[in-house]
Amino acid sequence: MSAFCVYAAATWIARERAEKKVCNVEFRQGVQHVLTLQEWKAKVDEETQRIFKRMKPVRASPLFDIPQSCLDWIRVAEKNGLIRDAQVMAWKVDTYSDGSPARDKHGRPKKAWLSYHATDADGFATHPQAIATCEVAKGSDG
Repeated sequence: MSAFCVYAAATWIARERAEKKVCNVEFRQGVQHVLTLQEWKAKVDEETQRIFKRMKPVRASPLFDIPQSCLDWIRVAEKNGLIRDAQVMAWKVDTYSDGSPARDKHGRPKKAWLSYHATDADGFATHPQAIATCEVAKGSDG
């Protein structure tokens, strides 16, 4: 099951929003003027920059099975200058401040995209004792 994704402010999302916002018709001194494709693209580029500067992070990546894939995706996107404020998110049970799970109207635990940290991972591979055991095993092999 895919349970990880990247939330970020992304240029292509800002561009989609700008394309919806910018009209191809302008009124100059009360006269309707249809923009050429180049004029419209220039206005869209300006609006894209404005939107990108102020937008909140949204889901920008496809779903991934492991958080390492998210980190690889972030590395490539940041290298190309396409995103900012990237963070790995996990599909987890939402909790209240006291630690109890949030419930929906049917009494089931509510799930949400929450920030993921490597220390959140469950399982043997991230347990400190397991890591120490693996390091000892490496030392005896080599």
